[in-house]
Amino acid sequence: DHHHQFLLLRLKRMTYILMKWEEKEMIADVRRAVAVASYVMVTNRVASSVFDFTNGGYHLMSVSHTGNFLSIYDYQRSNYLSGYLPNLFDYSTASYVNMMMSGNTINGFDYHTATYFSVTVNAGNVTIFDYQMAQYYMYSVN
Repeated sequence: DHHHQFLLLRLKRMTYILMKWEEKEMIADVRRAVAVASYVMVTNRVASSVFDFTNGGYHLMSVSHTGNFLSIYDYQRSNYLSGYLPNLFDYSTASYVNMMMSGNTINGFDYHTATYFSVTVNAGNVTIFDYQMAQYYMYSVN
């Protein structure tokens, strides 16, 4: 009947939207802030800039780090990624990013796009492996 067909269509549409949502790629700006946060967590130093090799470009950052509290401010996008580790809140996406450190590696999860990632910090060289994209993203932080 007509009502049943309508419900079926709505269900199909909702499934499609959910599938699309699952495929959403982590936002480059968030990934960049994650690179800086990882650098700070591993080296215990503050950073003032990051170079994004994937998208090209040098970005000024402001870092505040006290104990478990970490705040990264991106001047270009006027945005904060901040909070108490392991959960940082990204204001632009209004979502959390979870980051757990072991040694010089950080395993994380971006709630906005349901993306798992791992970060390796080697001095100022930061590499993010995005499991969803199956791709590496390189940054230089200092």
